[in-house]
Formats: sequence, structure tokens, C-alpha cells
Amino acid sequence: MMAKPIHYVDKMDEVSSWKLLSKMIFEEQEKHEIERLKEIGKKIVEKCDGLPLAIKSHGRSFKIQGKKPDRVEEFLKVIGGI
Repeated sequence: MMAKPIHYVDKMDEVSSWKLLSKMIFEEQEKHEIERLKEIGKKIVEKCDGLPLAIKSHGRSFKIQGKKPDRVEEFLKVIGGI
């Protein structure tokens, strides 16, 4: 078995992280939802610590879970009680 090269990933800054997360979560027609969920999104970005794969993964999960208030609370519990 041959060793595989290690790929180092630079962390994203907070602004870029938020842009990536909001792109993952919101469709073009849902831009009005951004303000309602921005605080939660910022907490998710903080928890992901600028790691693009974590942001994309949590963003995808959040979108699948739904953005209704009861679903948001459940999602936050699942990813570590932000």
C-alpha cells in the first residue's frame, strides 16, 4: 500500500465562510430568509472554524432538515448545541 499525499486546506475567513454557507442553504428565491436565519448561520460558520468541507456538509444537512423554527432547534442540537 502506497502512502497518499496529504492535502492541507487553508481555513476560510468569516466573510467567505458565510458566503459559502448561505450559498449552500438558500435558493435564489429565498433571499428573504437570510435575515431570519443569519444569527444561526453565523454560529454554524463559527463552529466549522473556517473549514470548507465542514461548512458545505453542515449547510447541506441544514437545507435537508428544513428551515422551520422547530427543525432549526433540532438541527442545532444534532451538530453540537451551538
